[in-house]
Amino acid sequence: MDGDFGTALRRMRRDAGLTQETLAERSGLSVEGISALERGHRKQPRADTVALLADGLRLGPEERSALAGAASRARVVPASRRDGAPRQLPSRTHAFTGREAELRTVTGLLSQPGERDAPAVVAIVGMGGLGKTTLAVHAASALVDHYPDGQLYLDLRGHDARAPLTALRALTFLIGSLGGDAGDVPDDLDHAAATFRSIVSGSRVLIVLDNAADAAQIEPLIPAEPGCAVLITSRRAVSGRVDVHHVPLDVLPQEDSRRLLGALVGADRLDGDPRSAEELTQACGGLPLALRIVASRLQARPTWPLGFLASRLTEARTCLSELSVGDLAVRSNIALSVEHLESSDDPVDHLAARVHLWCGLLPAAGLSVATVSALVDLPEPSAAAALERLVDVSLVEAVAPGRYRVHDLVHAVARDRAAAQLDRAEQVSAIERLTLFYVAVGWRTRHHCRPTPPGVDADSLTRASGSLVETADCLDLLVADADQCTALAGMLSCTGHPARRHLPWLVLGLITFFVGRVDTSGWPEMLVLALESADGTGADPAVSGHLREDLALALSGRGEHLAALEEARAATALFELARDERSRASALGTEAIILGRLDRIPDAIALREQARLLSESVGDDRAVAAAHRDLGLLLARVGDFDAAIDHEGRSLEIYTRIGVTRGIAMAAVNLGVMLRDTGELARARVHLEQSVAIFHEIGDRAGETEALDELGYWHVVAGDPGLGLTILSDGLALVDDSDTGQWEASIRKRLGLALLRLGRRAEAEHHWHAAVQIHMRRGEWRAVAEAHQLFVPPAALTPS
Repeated sequence: MDGDFGTALRRMRRDAGLTQETLAERSGLSVEGISALERGHRKQPRADTVALLADGLRLGPEERSALAGAASRARVVPASRRDGAPRQLPSRTHAFTGREAELRTVTGLLSQPGERDAPAVVAIVGMGGLGKTTLAVHAASALVDHYPDGQLYLDLRGHDARAPLTALRALTFLIGSLGGDAGDVPDDLDHAAATFRSIVSGSRVLIVLDNAADAAQIEPLIPAEPGCAVLITSRRAVSGRVDVHHVPLDVLPQEDSRRLLGALVGADRLDGDPRSAEELTQACGGLPLALRIVASRLQARPTWPLGFLASRLTEARTCLSELSVGDLAVRSNIALSVEHLESSDDPVDHLAARVHLWCGLLPAAGLSVATVSALVDLPEPSAAAALERLVDVSLVEAVAPGRYRVHDLVHAVARDRAAAQLDRAEQVSAIERLTLFYVAVGWRTRHHCRPTPPGVDADSLTRASGSLVETADCLDLLVADADQCTALAGMLSCTGHPARRHLPWLVLGLITFFVGRVDTSGWPEMLVLALESADGTGADPAVSGHLREDLALALSGRGEHLAALEEARAATALFELARDERSRASALGTEAIILGRLDRIPDAIALREQARLLSESVGDDRAVAAAHRDLGLLLARVGDFDAAIDHEGRSLEIYTRIGVTRGIAMAAVNLGVMLRDTGELARARVHLEQSVAIFHEIGDRAGETEALDELGYWHVVAGDPGLGLTILSDGLALVDDSDTGQWEASIRKRLGLALLRLGRRAEAEHHWHAAVQIHMRRGEWRAVAEAHQLFVPPAALTPS
């Protein structure tokens, strides 16, 4: 009996006097499948296929056994002995680092071909330079024993300087690689795909399709045989009619970037200058292509200090030029994706290329739909479509719905393109649009903390906010765009940009954002920049007064009370010079707040009363309400609770009458605390719960944190430490990393008290220690001493 299954089948068919067509009809198999078996292109027929052939040939028991034996021998031939099977995988690169998890995922999805009922198709997706091909080759090399009938590799040139390979040309290559006659491949794409599927039927072949353009290019190349697998790399998702499992690839973490660079140039060389090594890896942005280019340059220049190349890479002007060696270059690799968008027939691709170009003007990497809409002067739906297309081709990353981030090196390419393609007038107009957009969004929120200054046209300032009108939506945008907005302020402050004149108005509009969301982090620095701009552009002195008053609050909020007092007094003097009594009263109130924080309570009460009387004389009800609110707090500190409660009640009444929502919440929380501390628990709870609801509704994160702190402590005082613990924990969860600790210390002390009453002293002391550290960091030494009083013997704090 012939040992080769194909030869045995052909002999038996001829002995029976059958054509392939007749045998196909009898057995229920395809002519193409029988042909592939006889020619040896299908070397591992399944047992049910062998049984169907034996039935069609009308074989007796002996011949049936012989045919099954030949099939069994074919199935156990080791991969290394499958003569003639294509082995096309490129060699693996050394120093394969940081992709171990992704490698396990890919190999896990593609292993066990005999246990599937459909071919496995996996796509490794990510921006150019991430090492998709390297990962694919390593994964495929680990799977060769699972696919003994061949491993095919084909560069589809989807993102290449050359034209992408057509599906028909790709099929011609694949068919020829598997032993077919490339010259006989049908010109019709569907027929060619059918021929390819016939050839691989019954085989176990792994096909690596590198650098795919899109789903349309790869769909005809997918076999139907369950024993086959396809591994794709692409810069965009390739979902279509084929079921594809996507494995997204991200930049390497810093530690893995250093490991990869160390493996390429030698760990000893990096250890000799760890600071420069850190700068090199950071400049590469976790992009393996960039790291390999840096390694190649260092290997070619063994005498170069690491610091020399690091300094070149950290300079924005020369970074991309330095990331080039031979035919490898980060700039051209990334630019290919943009060029494909520009040359596309799809209008959304053109729009995406335009957005990428204009984003080169942005000073920071974070993007939002609204930001891009303002910058590029596009309707928001168009901006959203363009950004999603940039996500599709891995030029930006989607970090949340409507929120995106562009990789530093992709951003650098965009900056180069913007500098080369946009003239000065276009650049100026775009930055001015963006600045006015942020001014408008900020001023949509300012009224919660400050009234509109006399003579300021708020309608004009808020006109450019687009679809953003509600306070909470505007604050959400400012929180999401904080880095972009801060970087824009810095950029305008150090250039002669015409939009610099808008910087004071931008920063004045951010008071609710800073007070309500991130407290004072970065606020004083922005105010200083705005003051310099106001002085340098000849702004109205009253503008400088408003900036200095905000600066006083910002400095005091992070514990710099003496410097804050100086700024408040400077603001008062400017308003007095301008004969602006409303604003002078407000600045006097700010002075009083700071004096209170300096424990100069009598001086603070006297000054706040002076400010209240001045506000009454000019008919400023809102300022009068604020004065009553602050006087209540000051009087409570000296123990005059009756007068304090009276002032807070008047403040709440005025704020309610004039409809100042945030003022209502502030007066309510103050009144609730005073009533709680004087034993009127029922009335206190109503006001505290009211304040929590209002702060949450308007998106005031700091206010909500304070209100939850006080409401949680109410429950501790009222004898329900369990519920108090829950509410206080909710408040702590609102304290993010940028908070300076204004409310965190209080919440942690009260969390400790709740835990102590629940018998959990160790957890309580953890929170108390954290509170002490916050007070020490802020220079609040009296609060430090008070917090230390919590660390007393357990018996002294056990409730009776």
